[in-house]
Amino acid sequence: MTLSLKEWAEYRDLLSKLSQKASDEFKDAVWNVNGRWHGAGLGAIPRDDLIEYAHALVTKYSEGSSELACQMYDKIAKLSKKTLPPAEPAETASMQDVAKALNGTIKTSQNQDYVSSTVGRFVKQASQDTTLKNAKRDGAEFAWIPSGDPCPYCIMLAANGWRRVGKNGSTHADHIHNNCNCAYAVRFDSSTEIKGYDPDVYKEQYDEAEGRSSKDKVNSMRRIQYQENKDVINAQKREAYAERQQLKSEESSLNLMGQVIKEPISHFENGEEIIETYKVHQSDVAENIFTQTHSSNAQEMSAYIDKNVNNGTYGNVDKIVIAKNKDLNGIAAYNRKENALYISEEIIDPNQFDKIVDTDYFPARNVDDVLAHELDGHKQHWDAVDRYYKDNTDKFSDVMQAKNDLEKDLFKYVNKAQIENPRYIIDNISENAYDGFNDNKLENKLNELIADSRITCKDKYLSELIDKVIHYDGKSK
Repeated sequence: MTLSLKEWAEYRDLLSKLSQKASDEFKDAVWNVNGRWHGAGLGAIPRDDLIEYAHALVTKYSEGSSELACQMYDKIAKLSKKTLPPAEPAETASMQDVAKALNGTIKTSQNQDYVSSTVGRFVKQASQDTTLKNAKRDGAEFAWIPSGDPCPYCIMLAANGWRRVGKNGSTHADHIHNNCNCAYAVRFDSSTEIKGYDPDVYKEQYDEAEGRSSKDKVNSMRRIQYQENKDVINAQKREAYAERQQLKSEESSLNLMGQVIKEPISHFENGEEIIETYKVHQSDVAENIFTQTHSSNAQEMSAYIDKNVNNGTYGNVDKIVIAKNKDLNGIAAYNRKENALYISEEIIDPNQFDKIVDTDYFPARNVDDVLAHELDGHKQHWDAVDRYYKDNTDKFSDVMQAKNDLEKDLFKYVNKAQIENPRYIIDNISENAYDGFNDNKLENKLNELIADSRITCKDKYLSELIDKVIHYDGKSK
């Protein structure tokens, strides 16, 4: 069995993206004027706060990289026709580990990229620890697969070829260095290959290097690499120096007032990006259901969604993604462009539902209510808007014009009712609907009101007006 170069490259690149995302978030938090500490820099941030934030990022993205490693391990096992328990993620780095590494890095250099890469390195390390942990458990062979133009140390590791983790062997990839794109692969028999990996090539390179010890040989290869690339390296150094000087000049001209800079938060877009990076995998339940994890909550939610959504109650839903609540960054969401539902796996558990959902703010009390909000509310609403627009393309230049026209009677009624009674929306639907209607930044003021009304609506006439919108029958209004 041969794993294609494309398959391996996709896996390797996803790991790199996760590591880079963790590094970039840390860098923005510390040095970006719109970040967590508004460009304060290392010296102005309490070290304990810095370490705590770095550890939170490491934990968050390490869980994603470990899950990717588990998926790759299980994939190779399946292709090798091995029946094994699902791969298990390794433990993420402790607060103490992060503190030690970050303090050591800052002591050496306060370069933004150098310090931030420490966070990304832990994320990469978690995925490699996961591969080694499961290889040791199942007696699989592992090998270090280089990427691009590998460093001499990675060449040395690649030269070792395929081997097993010994009984007392370590499953901690403590050799990972910053910005490394190489990774461990596993195999269960000698017929398995990773396309493009030939350990003999790297062994020849290593053997030909000068020196008796491994350290001498690695240093010899480093000197050769430097001579071959010194012009490029020196040019990069000069460019980096110029950028630092320009940054200092720009920072000196900034006059920040003593107020918190609040950036608009796009919960769904952020959650979707993270989920796509984690590369959710197709569940065994249905072709349109994807889960981020193998947890019992995810599996239970898959079965529930298949039974209650794929039965056609809400029409066709092309894609359903079940993800961790902290990564989705919200309870659930409907993407009209993809015709996709995103939902938190934890809310299938009533105890966790009560912890995640603020039932004083949202009317939802269970998973059925969440589905009603997203699919009977948002999906049916947008489906009606699309139908109305298609039936009246000669009248409107875009969908939003059609949407506003379809909703105009409903808007007038709600607006008038709220003028007469400021608590009208809260008393009849929810506080969430009230905030949505009164948020001046939102163009779609009725969306949350319509969605929450599918759960509860105490005003019968309001309910009739909403039904008139979402049940638009395809005839010109």
